[in-house]
Amino acid sequence: MKRKRGNNMMNTWTCSFGSAFVLSAAVQMIGTVNGLENSISMGGNAVQPSYDNSVDELLASDRGMEDIWAMTSRTAMSEIEAIRLLRNNPYTMSMSLSSSNDNPPSRPPVVEPTQKPGPTTMPVTEVSPTRMPVPEPPANCLEGTTRKEYIFDLLKTITPSDTLLDPTTPQGMAYKYLVSDDQALLDPCSYSTIEQRFGLTTFYFATKGEGWSDNSGWLGDDNECTWFGVDCGNSDNSIYATRLLLPKNNLIGSMTNEIQTLDKLQRFDVFSNSITGTFPDALFTLTDLVLIDVEENRMTGLGFPDGLFNLESLVSYRISNNFLTGSIPSAEFSSLSELCQLWAAGNRLTGPIPEEIATTGKIESLLLYENILTGTLPETLGGLENLYDLQVYNNTFQFDIPSTLFSATKLETLRLDFNFFSGELPTEIGNLVNLKDFRLDRNSIFGEMPTEVGKLTKLQNFIVNNNFWSGTFPDVFQNFDSLDFFDVSNSNFVGTIPESLFQIPTIRIAYLSNNTFSGTIPPSFSDATILRDLFLDGNDLTGTVPDIVEGQFKNLTEFTLQFNFLTGSMPESICDLREDSELRVLFSDCGGLDPEIECEFPKCCNRCYEGGNDIAIGRRKLTGYSSESRIPSTSRYAGM
Repeated sequence: MKRKRGNNMMNTWTCSFGSAFVLSAAVQMIGTVNGLENSISMGGNAVQPSYDNSVDELLASDRGMEDIWAMTSRTAMSEIEAIRLLRNNPYTMSMSLSSSNDNPPSRPPVVEPTQKPGPTTMPVTEVSPTRMPVPEPPANCLEGTTRKEYIFDLLKTITPSDTLLDPTTPQGMAYKYLVSDDQALLDPCSYSTIEQRFGLTTFYFATKGEGWSDNSGWLGDDNECTWFGVDCGNSDNSIYATRLLLPKNNLIGSMTNEIQTLDKLQRFDVFSNSITGTFPDALFTLTDLVLIDVEENRMTGLGFPDGLFNLESLVSYRISNNFLTGSIPSAEFSSLSELCQLWAAGNRLTGPIPEEIATTGKIESLLLYENILTGTLPETLGGLENLYDLQVYNNTFQFDIPSTLFSATKLETLRLDFNFFSGELPTEIGNLVNLKDFRLDRNSIFGEMPTEVGKLTKLQNFIVNNNFWSGTFPDVFQNFDSLDFFDVSNSNFVGTIPESLFQIPTIRIAYLSNNTFSGTIPPSFSDATILRDLFLDGNDLTGTVPDIVEGQFKNLTEFTLQFNFLTGSMPESICDLREDSELRVLFSDCGGLDPEIECEFPKCCNRCYEGGNDIAIGRRKLTGYSSESRIPSTSRYAGM
């Protein structure tokens, strides 16, 4: 499954950027701009300027006001870029509701739960301060040297001479282009960003730019700010690249340290390409970065290099679906105080999640699924008051789920499936009243289902199958109005099927197979007007299959009833669905010499089993019959 990039997922605008208002303080002292102090409104309340000791010392020093302007405006631009990233990013991931029970593809997927509507975009004031004058090369820069020698002497401070002179390297190709073919550098004395042009040209050759999906402008005569994917800001006189955005552009190759020449870069996005190799050390010298997105590439090496923790302005770090290794460091996390998005799923990360990960404070989405992480969940995660998306499925976590986790009451997605968690589900689960997607399947959870799950009325997915539950499932769905997917199969629930489940107007998929549910099928089961899949097989249900009214179950495609103690005949109203509606799978205990249910084969029931008799019960215990053994046509997650 490919990741969708679309609607903005950020539903809590909690990342505050106080340094942007240091700019206001500097502006007030310089006296050149008025009214900036409340220019960015956060949720309708103006954020007041923040003054720290470093700024006070700067203002008290003998540095010129132009220096103060340059430093503060640069900080402000970085933080405003972070706000734009979280509010208006057209490439932010949205996730689908595909189930963790899908057959895994060869590459770890980036899940795609149901797309959430983005929040109302809040106004962001554009700040484009006048930059410090760009130092121009002296008018006589070529005095005593040639144009080629001048460019070479300039670039050898960035790249070793032997690499520059090797025409087989990306750096050598870039150097040759600049000195031989680049019309923009005919007069290098009048061109202020030769180093930046060299860095971008090297990146082009290092990633096979000639084969990009779109390389408009690259290696042309115009300024590099006009090249496709390169953005130098909103001001007409901006000449430094602040964004390099080349997602899904068929980049093939590795990054080089010449990226250091883009020292004003704020966003770096090469999502979904074929980048290989490791992170270049120089990437982490770009201290204005608020976004790094290298998801869905083929990168290797450490996922969390030491240099990462130099990026104190970083808001979003996205490295999912690569081949990155190593552990998640602990002590360094406190330096990433602005981090809101940490997406490192689908790699080969090992070790535990460190307690210190919560010291960043602002994390809103933490995606670490499909790794080899171990240990237990840190209790500190519950202290992330802005956390709304936590996905750690398909790892090797174990032990109890900490009750403190459920203090993160803004959680909307909580996926703990495919691990080794044990113990009981804490009653504090009821605190997560905003939860929409809860998956705990394929663990070793035991005990009874807390009645507090009845407070989770916003749920769309409730998937807790393949655990060691016991007791009855509480009938608590009276106030649910969004639940789509319900799966408690392959557990040990007893008692009657909760009747209110079928009164949820949105219920579409209900899997209750292989428990010990008893009693009759609730007559209200036909109230579920859009039901698509209903799996009741492998229980101790008795009585007859209820009749339905014409027009009900128009969307029903799979209805499994085998291995129960049901009797009587399959109602004609159900059989009619095989001809007149979408029903393609109808399984029951209609087999053998003495069938439990009378059902015409194959016109009505298209598979018949020997049902609740002693032979069938023994066979079920012996073979460990489960829904996983179903034929492909009844795969429970087909078409999701």
